[in-house]
Amino acid sequence: MSKSMKCPNCGHIESNAIDTDPFDTLIRRVRKCKKCGKAWNTVETFEDASHHILPIGITTVYDLKNR
Repeated sequence: MSKSMKCPNCGHIESNAIDTDPFDTLIRRVRKCKKCGKAWNTVETFEDASHHILPIGITTVYDLKNR
């Protein structure tokens, strides 16, 4: 089972992936919180051959309104 992607700003568990960039065995995604609207980057990898995606890091939190 994959781990939930909690918003690092407000802790809400529902988000949308608004950009995806696969790289070798890693996937970088930009996610946007459905509650507060903040966006953040995640780096994810596959767990063995089961195709469950695990987050391995959160890099940046930013406000899309200011972009």
